[in-house]
Amino acid sequence: MKQLLDVTDLCTYVFCKRKLWLKLVKQIKEPVNEHMVKGEIKHKIMEAFSKTEHKVVSAITCDYSIANIIEAYKQHFISTASKLFERYSEKISAFKLDKREMLSEFLAYAMREIKLRLQPISSLLLQGIEKQKLWLMLKPKYISEIKISSDELKLKGRIDRVKIDANRYYPYEMKSRAFNDVVYDSELVQVTAYALLLEAKYKQEVDTGFIEYSNKTKQITITNTLKQKVLQLRDEIFDLQYKDNMPLPSILKKCQRCNFRHICFG
Repeated sequence: MKQLLDVTDLCTYVFCKRKLWLKLVKQIKEPVNEHMVKGEIKHKIMEAFSKTEHKVVSAITCDYSIANIIEAYKQHFISTASKLFERYSEKISAFKLDKREMLSEFLAYAMREIKLRLQPISSLLLQGIEKQKLWLMLKPKYISEIKISSDELKLKGRIDRVKIDANRYYPYEMKSRAFNDVVYDSELVQVTAYALLLEAKYKQEVDTGFIEYSNKTKQITITNTLKQKVLQLRDEIFDLQYKDNMPLPSILKKCQRCNFRHICFG
């Protein structure tokens, strides 16, 4: 039995209880595919990029233009990505992934992060604040790929982005899909679970989160009702691990895009 549930387990449970049962009870692992490998590499690059961002900002001086700032960030990202590509060279070769295509795709994703920094950095530069002092005074700060867990909540996860502003914390969940006027239940559960984890870590209420789609960012009010729903789902999943009978599939049309479909109906 899992001691800490991953937030993605909550999302899988909302998507299909049967799929999560197969993973937790039958210990069936999802087949590794190209999409999963690319996702793993991208997460690692963004984590390393975020941890070393202070080096980029601390080198920025008052004579930097917006273009100079963007270029400094881009070069730092490219350098970080190259090191991670080397570390993952075996998987990249095994799945015949094109490093140039990945770099282009990942850099486009990183530009969403870089653009968030431009206005606060430019504002401080206009005040004559540069280099190390610029990093120390930079607000808000954005941290990418935060690993977080709570023994009390029995949850763990990796938050795509956290905004820190005036000692308040705001979780962001990044989605590759375009917003189509519908926020999925699994997305609400995910950003709410991250809010709970941030509350547990920093002992401050988190009542606002964001879901960033490819075409729009949606602000989410994290209500107590949503928080209670997440805790209820968590408890249901722990109970699920003791059940011998496989749950029914969720909605059959979802099965067409599930890697477990051959196991369920084979």
